[in-house]
Amino acid sequence: MSEEIPDTVEKGIKSWLAAGAFTLVLVGGDVMKESRGEGIGFWIGGLLVILALPVYLSAAWWQVIKPKMDRRALEYLTAFSQRIPWWGRSLAFVLLAVGLAQIFPKLQFGPQPQIPPTTIEHPPINLPSQARPEYLKNITFGVDEGDQPTSVGGFATITIDRLRVAVDYSFYKSGWLPKRRIFIGELKEPMTGVQVRLPIITSGLRPDRGSSDLWWANSDDPIYPPDPTDLVPVVPYRCRLVIIGPAGEEQHYYFSMLRVISQQGKRRFGILRGPETNWVENWEK
Repeated sequence: MSEEIPDTVEKGIKSWLAAGAFTLVLVGGDVMKESRGEGIGFWIGGLLVILALPVYLSAAWWQVIKPKMDRRALEYLTAFSQRIPWWGRSLAFVLLAVGLAQIFPKLQFGPQPQIPPTTIEHPPINLPSQARPEYLKNITFGVDEGDQPTSVGGFATITIDRLRVAVDYSFYKSGWLPKRRIFIGELKEPMTGVQVRLPIITSGLRPDRGSSDLWWANSDDPIYPPDPTDLVPVVPYRCRLVIIGPAGEEQHYYFSMLRVISQQGKRRFGILRGPETNWVENWEK
């Protein structure tokens, strides 16, 4: 009778052992996950998970060990397990284990490979780089208005006699075709802060030019319509508005466009403001 531990204390010890095993599994699994299967963190995490099994089974071993223990040791365990600091230390152990779980995966031993600095893969879209001038800001496009030309414009940042304007474009036809430059006109006598515009797309059928009814400004370069038998009858375009200054420096403004089949009363193209891949970087080379 004197050698028995109160039932509540014994349950407390069993619960503490089960909590310890659960903590080892939790922390070990987290360490293995954070280490991504590499380094010492992975092996430490695996060891913690393995240790969880004997800790959990020690609750059963306790039933074997308890009858063989000295009375004084049993009384000491009874008094010790009822102290608040005992549970405080248990909580501290859990917190320490969680903290180590965050540290172990970051430990590195031996020489480490040099990692090059992170670079931005894609340049800012539609923003001039420091190496390029800005002749127009707040660039905007019109929409398809039937027989009316579609214009592009913006606010001039320079007062000068003229600015030449071109469009570089490529479209997809069994692959992206090489880009081509078309001059679409001039901005004559722009003044700082004043809005300027010029046609970028014109409309109308032309003799001996087939079904093409959209053109780059007043040039002879059509904006080709899709084949109506295609699964998705649309032609994607990659475009760059080029504004050329007096010394030949160029401002670039990138956009994409989708050309669809011409139908009465419906728009035939749509201009998208941002490129969908890193083709801007390739064009800048």
